[in-house]
Amino acid sequence: MPNTIADARTLTLSDIVDQLGVKPDDDGKVNDTRELRSRGKDLYVKEERGAHPSVVSRKLHREYAIERVRDSLAAEFNTLPDKAQQVLHDVFGREPTQITVKNLLRLHELGTSAKNLYEKCGHNLPLAFEAAKGVEEFPQLPQYEQIAKRKLPAEHKEAEKTKLLERVAQELIDDYVDQSKALKDLVKEEDRPELFAILLSKMSELPDSFGSCTRDQKAMWIRFASILGHTGKDPKTNEKYRIFSRDQLRCMTVEQRLTMLGTLINRFSQLRLTHDNWILGHSAKPKWAEENFAEQKTMWRLYIWISQGFGLDELAPLEEVRALESFIKAASKDAFFRDAYARWDDKNQKERMEVCQRLVDLYADKFILMQHKPSVAFLDAADCPPRAFTRPSVIHPYFDSINFNKEKVLTGDFCSACNSILHELTHCYQHELIWLKNTFQMNRDDPRHLRVKIFEFGTACYQLPSFFENLGFSEETALFAYKQNVIEQHAYQIGDYTESRMRELFAQQDTTEQKSESGETEQVNDSGE
Repeated sequence: MPNTIADARTLTLSDIVDQLGVKPDDDGKVNDTRELRSRGKDLYVKEERGAHPSVVSRKLHREYAIERVRDSLAAEFNTLPDKAQQVLHDVFGREPTQITVKNLLRLHELGTSAKNLYEKCGHNLPLAFEAAKGVEEFPQLPQYEQIAKRKLPAEHKEAEKTKLLERVAQELIDDYVDQSKALKDLVKEEDRPELFAILLSKMSELPDSFGSCTRDQKAMWIRFASILGHTGKDPKTNEKYRIFSRDQLRCMTVEQRLTMLGTLINRFSQLRLTHDNWILGHSAKPKWAEENFAEQKTMWRLYIWISQGFGLDELAPLEEVRALESFIKAASKDAFFRDAYARWDDKNQKERMEVCQRLVDLYADKFILMQHKPSVAFLDAADCPPRAFTRPSVIHPYFDSINFNKEKVLTGDFCSACNSILHELTHCYQHELIWLKNTFQMNRDDPRHLRVKIFEFGTACYQLPSFFENLGFSEETALFAYKQNVIEQHAYQIGDYTESRMRELFAQQDTTEQKSESGETEQVNDSGE
């Protein structure tokens, strides 16, 4: 029988096309609508209409032919038959009830293109054929535009766009595509929120506790951090910009962010240990040294970016803001502090120390510091720790003393001194909460418990600017990186907020007093005295 294969059960799709001897017309088009039939293991092209014993027999011969083609496609790509069955559905838009020569050649044509995309699509056969359709229709455009330009109803376009975004998300996670190309070419800016939502749903499948993660899951968290920390470059201005925003980072739970940060620090520690062992071994510089050091910097760059996702409402929730407002208003109404505000330049070092200590006492009363209430000390620059050269004050490691650099504190006013004191007192408050938790004075259902986890993490990962400079960061970037630690973010925000509110309240009082004095003067003049 012509156009017949005696046993097609072990053949690939390419083998079937070759052995059946079917091919496109001379003009490249395929108009052959003859059916393929099979009686079990054979496969043949039905040349003309003929009588069959029954309708059931004809139906079975068509189904057998579909099975032979499906199995040959699976053999071509060394995958499972159910994946090949899905391709048949996707290519023909339905579950096929028969296969024609035209269908076979169409499948073979797409399969040839899909072979080049199969690995990039994570050995996902349906995705490879979908990508092949896009390349075929719009070869000059990136895949996202290929989808957008297809002549489909709006709801189908939206479904295909979501499907593409899901595929891009998975390829990003599996590292099958270049991040820059995927985020720049495949995904439009307005669709990045949808891509982020897809990534977020995939993150939820991972444990949100560092201790519960396997090695592969930790690697997956690093992949997510790499995607979220990716930057683009504006071709017109050549300036870098973030693909995803800080607000989007905050859509992740606190536990997810801490786990992601923990995996980055863990990876850095592994890299650093390998690096330090090489240094201590005094061996020749290995080939991997540059790559190792570059990855160390990458881990910290990602850490710095993800850390910026924490907001003041997470680091200082409502009850702390209320206590802080109570402290600020009490200080602004106190005659002692009002005098300090008005006559700060006239006060000597001893008087300033007294003012600062009174502020510490008031804060300790409002925030109930039982274990970490510090005293105040003014030190010469030569006696100050290194950090005191970058800011006016530092907290002693045991949280029992706030040490001011005299040269710096003498150059500011009362409100800037309040900023420094509140910055250091915030560190005391952070460790007060940690102490309460570690001494079992805080229940697990206490709303402050999650914040303690944040502060414990920040304390464990604390690094000075000099650490980042040794990694090769510039002095400016190193200081910025230091400030992104969550405990420093918290302290800087509280200090800046306090200074701003103090200035505002004292300015209001000055304005009120001026109006009052002006009113009294007018009354005196009206009386004629």
